[in-house]
Amino acid sequence: MSSEQMQWITVYDNLSSKPIGAVGLLAQEDGSQKVAVIATYYDDYDANYDGSVSLKEKVVGKIFPISLKGKELAKVAMQARLETDVLEKDPTFPKEAASIFVKFGTSMALDAVYATYLKTSVGRAAGGIAGQVVTGGAKQFFIRKGMEAAIKKAYDMGVKNTVLHQP
Repeated sequence: MSSEQMQWITVYDNLSSKPIGAVGLLAQEDGSQKVAVIATYYDDYDANYDGSVSLKEKVVGKIFPISLKGKELAKVAMQARLETDVLEKDPTFPKEAASIFVKFGTSMALDAVYATYLKTSVGRAAGGIAGQVVTGGAKQFFIRKGMEAAIKKAYDMGVKNTVLHQP
């Protein structure tokens, strides 16, 4: 196999036996192979695995305070680490799969910390500030939501990115 060709191995769900993704392996100069790509067949918000995200799935996914971003990647990686074909070709992959899973879990935990400890306080403070700046319920609502979104984005960029991108 030349170094430009990628070998794909389909990954199946252990409960339903449906294909959920694939891993792509590249040949190394020493003749070994390494997992280079993990592909998912389903969206993170596709709860029933029908291949599309319905309006209900979108709404529920966005209302839920904990982000599901990376759920399918973690699922495919964790399932691929059990596939014999993958283990034979890249015996170091289980460690990488565990790292992907831990990052996803850490991201969920950080979202839970924000939702539990900060979101209410931020909403109250933003509401108080909006009440001082403008009059009218609609204007106050939009200012409060804008401030909440800005603080959540700052939290994600500052805390989540710092924690999740440590070596």
